[in-house]
Amino acid sequence: MRRKLKNMGTNYYLMKKADYKKEMQLYDIKRDFNYEVYTEMIEKLVKENDMYKEILKLHGKNSYEINEVESNMEDFISDTKWKFEDIFNIYDWDSNKIHIGKSSGGWLFVFQDSEFWHSYKEFKKFTMNMSDEWVIINEYNEVVTNKELLELIDEKQRDKDNIKNPDNFNYDRNVDGYRFTSTDFS
Repeated sequence: MRRKLKNMGTNYYLMKKADYKKEMQLYDIKRDFNYEVYTEMIEKLVKENDMYKEILKLHGKNSYEINEVESNMEDFISDTKWKFEDIFNIYDWDSNKIHIGKSSGGWLFVFQDSEFWHSYKEFKKFTMNMSDEWVIINEYNEVVTNKELLELIDEKQRDKDNIKNPDNFNYDRNVDGYRFTSTDFS
C-alpha cells in the first residue's frame, strides 16, 4: 500500500545519508533534553550573579565596576538561555541539504534549479540513479523514497485543477510543462 505524501505546502530535499543521520541524532538529543535541569542551572546563575555583586560591594568596588560585572553576567545568562534553541534548531536551512522543490495544493510541483538537474527528465534520471549515500527527505525530516516523490510529482501533473491554475508559470519557468525556478523559496 502506497503511503500518501503531504500535499499542502511541503518542501523536499536531497541530503547525504550521513548528514541526515547526524541531524536525527541532534533531534533526539533535543527531544530528550531535560529543560527543568537547564532552567535550574539558569536560576542558579542568576542567584550567583546577585551574590557576586554583594561581594564586590563589600570589597569597595564602585557602582560602575559592579554594573559592568552585572551587565556581563546578564549577557552570558541571556545568551545561554535564549541561544539554546538556535544551537539545536535542525529545521533551519542547512548547507548540507539540496532543495529539490515544493508541492503545494492547487499548483504543479515547483522544482528548484540544481547543478544536478534542469528538467524533470534530468531530475527523474538523477533520482533513479542516485547512489545509496543520498536520501530524499521532506521538511518534517521524514524519508521519502524516490518512487514516492516521482509519483507525487506525476500525480500533480495529471491533476486537472493543478493544470488549470493560470498562475502556474507567472513566477516560474515552464520546462516541458514542469515548473522550475532559480530563486530561493520555501
